[in-house]
Amino acid sequence: MNSQTVYAKSAKGREELSTRRDGLSPRLRALLVQVDGRHSAQDLAERNGGAGIYERLQQLIDGAYIIAAEAEAKPGYGVVPKPAGL
Repeated sequence: MNSQTVYAKSAKGREELSTRRDGLSPRLRALLVQVDGRHSAQDLAERNGGAGIYERLQQLIDGAYIIAAEAEAKPGYGVVPKPAGL
């Protein structure tokens, strides 16, 4: 992960904040709230004391709750295609 990358909430991330469907831990949810498409991973780390932020950001990326902000404008970016035959 590049610490200068700016992340934005994905559609799944926005849905999670409004419904709490997936039951993110309080720490992950608090970080998801702070992801705004304007601040870099480094900014978020500085705001939160840095401890474990990059690992939590990676968890949000892996769970498809956040995406790189520049990808937000690209149709289909971050969409995982279904395997053939499903």
